[in-house]
Amino acid sequence: PGGAPVPPTKRKRDGLARLPRETELIPWATLGASPSEEIAPDATTRALPDGRKPPLPGPLGSDVWVVLGREFNRRDADGWNPEDEGDRTVRVKFADLARAVGIGVSGESYALLTDTADRLSATVVRIREPETMEGTTLVERTTLAPLFHRVTYEKRTDVETDLTTNEVEFVLNEVIAWHWKHRFRLLDAGLNLSLRGAGSRRLHRLLDAQRYAVDHQGANPLALTMSW
Repeated sequence: PGGAPVPPTKRKRDGLARLPRETELIPWATLGASPSEEIAPDATTRALPDGRKPPLPGPLGSDVWVVLGREFNRRDADGWNPEDEGDRTVRVKFADLARAVGIGVSGESYALLTDTADRLSATVVRIREPETMEGTTLVERTTLAPLFHRVTYEKRTDVETDLTTNEVEFVLNEVIAWHWKHRFRLLDAGLNLSLRGAGSRRLHRLLDAQRYAVDHQGANPLALTMSW
């Protein structure tokens, strides 16, 4: 307490979540139980194949996002290719995901996580890219991109033991994956998920994103403006 903050690169890697910098500053997940009453100017949802247009993810969606970021950070980032679908994919058991976000393993938690995965698969965010120079032209680019290219549910049954496991596979959208590799920051996932209250966890992520910005060249302090 009172000392200089510890840069993310000095923390234990296994407990860190690798998250795209730009998406961390977009309120694409709501804080309460009535998402339709909250406004998210830079995020919306698209219709699912069955025609349903789910609301934006709630607090559980944010927690799942952090868990997926921790899984991606356990990989070799240098060899990670955003254009390779295999590199953009994380497969987890519903039971492990339930434990990771602290809701316990039950039929109710399976239903909650399935609904959350539906919402995540339908979420589209507006990403304002950093200004770039192309010759003598200053380019400002805004991209509308879904968080995920695909979300797949699998029920796997061992025919000899009749034991069943339910799994979910998340495949990042290619644009989001590019940011995940090249314009990322690192979050202390264990600390974030241990905080009580969705507002506390979101505030921690925003303050952490403002305190540090990390790219593939290392840790660099960067002042980011919160838009909300």
